[in-house]
Amino acid sequence: MFVKNIQQICVFSLIVHAAFGRVQKDSDTNYVTVPCIEDAECEYVNGTCINNYCKCSNSFNCKLSTQAIVNKLEERCQSTRDCNIAHAICNEKRECSCKKDFLASQNKRKCLRAASGLGGSCEESVQCYTNIPSTGCHENKCVCQQHMHEHNGSCYKNVRLGDPCQLHGECSLTSYTKCLKSKCECTENYVANGLECLLKANSINFTCFEDIQCQFQLSHGAECSSGVCRCKDLFHFKASSNQCVHDILLNENCRSHYECHQPGTGPSRLECVLGVCKCKSPYLEENGYCISSSTSAIFFKSIVLFLVTMFLIE
Repeated sequence: MFVKNIQQICVFSLIVHAAFGRVQKDSDTNYVTVPCIEDAECEYVNGTCINNYCKCSNSFNCKLSTQAIVNKLEERCQSTRDCNIAHAICNEKRECSCKKDFLASQNKRKCLRAASGLGGSCEESVQCYTNIPSTGCHENKCVCQQHMHEHNGSCYKNVRLGDPCQLHGECSLTSYTKCLKSKCECTENYVANGLECLLKANSINFTCFEDIQCQFQLSHGAECSSGVCRCKDLFHFKASSNQCVHDILLNENCRSHYECHQPGTGPSRLECVLGVCKCKSPYLEENGYCISSSTSAIFFKSIVLFLVTMFLIE
């Protein structure tokens, strides 16, 4: 009984030492009886806990093989059992190292799982930047480093609209942009206002926020008024060219019919005749405007009637 107690004390002492550093156990020929409370206490002797003693095979006498307990990565080992670190193995160099998909902590006492993407859980930045460049661990999550932003699962440096770039992702801080000719530019169908890219108007009455949206297609004669694209004063919309063109008034020089237009809505009453805007037939020129012949006759009769009335009164 005395010998048995001595053996138990020795084993207990061995377990205590193993928990706090690198120790050497007894020789291969040493068999001991190991007291226990649960199976976990018998793992190092390949046994199970039965009636408060470790049972190894069919005996309560368990063989202790020579084994070193290693509590730090990159230290020497003989087998993986020596590496007292979760997710560690004894590698070809006979050193404790982390398994695949695990990484050494800064103090080399843990194997940490590598993060698979942005937003993944972490304890140290090494878990993030090993697989995801330009990342770090912040509040236990993998995030992009300062002055960088996320785009499609990767981190890119912040490049503003109009600034030099190398990758499309760098420009993605601004919507509807790409790196074109080494510069962040708006994509097709969008136009820059200096800070952002706005959808180009493709016709009159197109919904808009700024004049530049209207002017790209409709010309400088267009403006954004009350949230829609319209032609400015002294400009009119020509469907054939899908543009707002300047009004060339009666008797002004012109190059084509569509340039001639008098103020107001409705079809133009002017045409370009020998390089000068003239009234179309059957309109007649009257006080700088083209009016219909019937309107002209009524106007003439009104003048005559007015003059006759004034003469009779006198």
